[in-house]
Amino acid sequence: MSREIRNYAYGLSATGELMIEISNMQGEDSEENLSEAIERFKYAQTSLSVINPPHSVLEEHKQLVQALGEWLSATETLNTKKNQEEFKRASEIQKQKEKEISKITTEIGDKLVKV
Repeated sequence: MSREIRNYAYGLSATGELMIEISNMQGEDSEENLSEAIERFKYAQTSLSVINPPHSVLEEHKQLVQALGEWLSATETLNTKKNQEEFKRASEIQKQKEKEISKITTEIGDKLVKV
């Protein structure tokens, strides 16, 4: 496996770990800790968005960065505790984006294994 692919995979892994951490914190941790985790996720997502992905996964990378941004937006809405309808909609979007992100990262992993 090339260094480029290893570095890219590390970035994906770090972002995924932060998503899990944030999801686990929602509703159970202090707002301060959750806000800190969201800020770290923003940094990880920004870092991932400017990285040059391996050419074989360029399109999937673009889809992933977009889905991560939409997941983050929904997550922030959930944590502002607005009205019940906004909360429900944000929760649905968050779950949908988690499925989409999982699918995209699986596609990326499958392609990178073949490289």
